[in-house]
Amino acid sequence: MLKTLKVIRCLGDWDNVLVKMGNGNGFLSDVHLERLQVSDIGLGAISKCVNIDSLHIVKNPECSNLGLVSVAESCKKLKKLHIDGWKINRIGDEGLMAVAKQCPDLQELVLIGVHVTHFSMAAIASNCRRLERLALCGSGAIGDAEIACIAAKCVELKKLCIKGCAISDIAIEALAWGCPNLVKVKVKKCRGVSSEVVDWLLRRKGSLVVSFDAIESEGLDASSSDVGGQESGVEFPVMGGQVVVGDGPSISTGRLAQFRAKMGLFASRNLVPCAFHRSSNHGDSSKSNL
Repeated sequence: MLKTLKVIRCLGDWDNVLVKMGNGNGFLSDVHLERLQVSDIGLGAISKCVNIDSLHIVKNPECSNLGLVSVAESCKKLKKLHIDGWKINRIGDEGLMAVAKQCPDLQELVLIGVHVTHFSMAAIASNCRRLERLALCGSGAIGDAEIACIAAKCVELKKLCIKGCAISDIAIEALAWGCPNLVKVKVKKCRGVSSEVVDWLLRRKGSLVVSFDAIESEGLDASSSDVGGQESGVEFPVMGGQVVVGDGPSISTGRLAQFRAKMGLFASRNLVPCAFHRSSNHGDSSKSNL
């Protein structure tokens, strides 16, 4: 009668457990496997649970396209799929194209550190017409063409998160002309995107909520993503018609955004040494009084 299975950072060989569990279980619908010793054998076993509609494959280095294809071919009711590939390129176009072909009811897709290209993204945009929530994080292969394809074909998309991808202002402009049901967009660590085009997007779609990180970062840690790991879905700030820069207040002009972001970064760098200096002075005075 088991309906939900979440196994996170547990030792041991989980393939054997999943093989036993997959035989004759018609109730299992939600599976979350994170940082385990599990391979395509385990994924093939849970694919026999044909009523699975939510699957998280998070940082399991032995899982590959082969296992994902098995799941896609059998679990045709899949509605939510989260994959954190840990940037080891074992899951990519082949597995995702199988999902696009076999799982037309997919509503939520989160890809972190997964090497996807235009081929698989075009297949998902064309075949998964009910897709409402999409997150693409830490993939250098995701560019303007892929986002333009999503904007043109994902008419039901409501929430979009793009983090650490090689997009530019062109991708943001494409969103203004497509995705008619889009209500929330998050763009982080995408150095090719300017605050000016974000302001323009807001003028085009006044009711749209946009979270934009204007501060350039040195790298992307997929494990710290807002949409990966044990997160249940894509999170966005609830502020209508405004831009949120980093973790600061909402603003309305692009250059002011960059100025405040830079000043905030400068202040944060000097806050600790300043406090340290005051503390040391206070300590010296206390010693003299003693």
